[in-house]
Amino acid sequence: MMNQTESPQLRVKITIADILGVKSGKVGAWQEIRFREPVRRYELDQIIPLELGINTITAIATNIEDISQESSLTVFRIEREPPQIVISPVPSQIYEDQFPLGIRVSDNHMVAFVSVNGREEPVMQSHKDLTVTVPVAIGENRVVVEAVDVFKNAARTLVRFNGVRTMYAKNDGIKVSDAQGNLLHILMKGDPVTVFSHTPPQTWVELSRGVRGVVASSDLQREVVDILPPGFWDVQAKLDGDSVLVTGFVYDDKEVVSLFVAGQQVQALTPVNITIPKDGAKKVYAFSITLKPAAVGALPDEIKPIELAVYDTVGFFSTLIVVPKVYR
Repeated sequence: MMNQTESPQLRVKITIADILGVKSGKVGAWQEIRFREPVRRYELDQIIPLELGINTITAIATNIEDISQESSLTVFRIEREPPQIVISPVPSQIYEDQFPLGIRVSDNHMVAFVSVNGREEPVMQSHKDLTVTVPVAIGENRVVVEAVDVFKNAARTLVRFNGVRTMYAKNDGIKVSDAQGNLLHILMKGDPVTVFSHTPPQTWVELSRGVRGVVASSDLQREVVDILPPGFWDVQAKLDGDSVLVTGFVYDDKEVVSLFVAGQQVQALTPVNITIPKDGAKKVYAFSITLKPAAVGALPDEIKPIELAVYDTVGFFSTLIVVPKVYR
């Protein structure tokens, strides 16, 4: 069995003997021994420093016939200090289904692995920064982070946070009640609420005004409710020789699925991050299409108004008529 110690140094007594006589010796990398005259016996009392982990101490002796003999001792220096764990700041409320948990571990020798809710991540370094993605359920979440060094010393920390979700009323007239069943509020279709406990058939929610109550789980949905038709913004039809360049923006409270200009579907709708002063302009897309003479009239005096139609995910649509002009 390997010798173990917690001491940073080891006192060893070494005896070197040879019937013909020893002319030299060496103990590890710490000491070389040379004799003026060969000796048949030599005793050495030596203090040897030990590193954490495995230490092999080797003594070599050579006699007058240049025959060498060596002997070694293996000592395993251990320590009892556990690793250190530092967790990056975690919000008290998390709205997403997953969260990147930042973890920093360190040890005075070597961290063997980190465990997050039982899932191990090898380290084998004295320190390391990790990012582990953890699932977030609605309600209280607990994440146990454990770091174990190569000597099996362990440190453990518990991370707590609340998982919440934004959900939306499916229809008009959804009742929000307190624990005793008293009516607190009426939700209209598409109204958002913050869900902090979801145990069907009941879901506990927090209203925008800070009041908490219970709603029937079947009356809420995760997706944004599409309640408004799509629309147009800053649409221009520019005469350019014998063609017309039509540009502008379309928007919807959920998502635009298709746009037609003079009967032609626009293939590329580019999402843009701009603010449009229109109700329901939560998602905005830019578009551009060039129409050939057949779509707008063969001759300048035959230029026709251009009809646009935009559709959203539930079939709501809006139309717009624009007249081509020369823009300077």
